[in-house]
Amino acid sequence: MRILHAHRLAEPHRLRRWLAALLFVAALPVAAQQTVQTMVLGQRVPAEARHGVMTYVNGFDVTLDQRPARLAPGALIRDTRNFVIFPPALPAGAKVAYLVDDQGAIFRVWVLTPDEAARYQWTRR
Repeated sequence: MRILHAHRLAEPHRLRRWLAALLFVAALPVAAQQTVQTMVLGQRVPAEARHGVMTYVNGFDVTLDQRPARLAPGALIRDTRNFVIFPPALPAGAKVAYLVDDQGAIFRVWVLTPDEAARYQWTRR
């Protein structure tokens, strides 16, 4: 086994390599997150998604634009960072995009970022 001594690490060419490797490793999480969200996933919210203001009530019940609505069993709710959250973790009055299944239940929800929410007209239906 080879042991690196401190005086050898202080040599300029070795120190530059170690610093470059450290900076590369430190930048990986940020680059990976941006790559996954923009390049792999593409558009975060599908174009056919509807939008509204949603609040969790109880169980599978939510309000959507102040009207009662129901979540489908196994509905996925994604927060602004695209993480899956449980329905009770949905912020009250969250601006969301959502998809509805054949029975009229909401089965996909995306909590919108302020930039995403700005793209929609927020008028009452």
